[in-house]
Amino acid sequence: MVAGLPSEFAAQRKRTPRVSTIDRLAGQTLTQLRDEYRKDLFSDFLPFMEKYVIDQQYGGFMCNADHHGKRINENKLSWFEGRGIWVYSYLYNNLARQKKYLDVAGRSLEFILKIRPSGDALWPKELTREGKAITSADGEIYGDLFIAEGLAEYSKATGDRTHWDMARELVLKCVRLYDRDDYRPTIGQTYLGPNAPSFPGARIQGVWMVLIRVVTQMLNMRADSDLERAAHRAVDAITKYHYNPGFDLINELLNHDLSRPQNEYAQLVYTGHSIENLWMLMD
Repeated sequence: MVAGLPSEFAAQRKRTPRVSTIDRLAGQTLTQLRDEYRKDLFSDFLPFMEKYVIDQQYGGFMCNADHHGKRINENKLSWFEGRGIWVYSYLYNNLARQKKYLDVAGRSLEFILKIRPSGDALWPKELTREGKAITSADGEIYGDLFIAEGLAEYSKATGDRTHWDMARELVLKCVRLYDRDDYRPTIGQTYLGPNAPSFPGARIQGVWMVLIRVVTQMLNMRADSDLERAAHRAVDAITKYHYNPGFDLINELLNHDLSRPQNEYAQLVYTGHSIENLWMLMD
């Protein structure tokens, strides 16, 4: 997947890695950091989730809670159902093989699949606690990609390929929608406010980022030529097109044909996405 990378990336890859002698981060040893994170996870975060966020009645996650656990409302987001399924499946697969964690993922999965849309439709973004749509699908494919990511990790936990196959269908559906020249026409509002001009068919670093993360995990489970092509496309898009040698940063938005826009978005850089995307590309 590194074939054809721009020369500046290829040169980086050829350099001999330097052996680090650092044995501390933020003044702590790796053992101390591990113990701190273990405590944060198992003594703080997971108990908080169980008490205030996980819906014991209907399944899923009510994430609109403050730091004390008071719920602002009981609504749910399809984005966070997908992410939650992944978190608890990954937790079961890698950190704590306890059935209670897999059950949380399974109940969220059951909740979200009850309203699975047909064809190329997308999940509604916001739902009531019971699972009724509050808002319609907003045209973004992120939510469906997060659900696909959760499905794949859950499949790994259960050994049931059905959910991996379902994830594959979702990813390929999302690629089809992303390839439409009218994909997400109101994207500018996310970055520049409600009065920002629309940008029909924009190519978005954030989409490639989520796509490469999902398909990398899925391809680690089993080979698939269609997902492999999607991975290649994501790598090429970021390294050959979104990366801008003019200012040595990554453009968040490009035209649909991957050319650089000559509009308000010409120098838009989303540094958070860039940092995320680069570690995902390395992985």
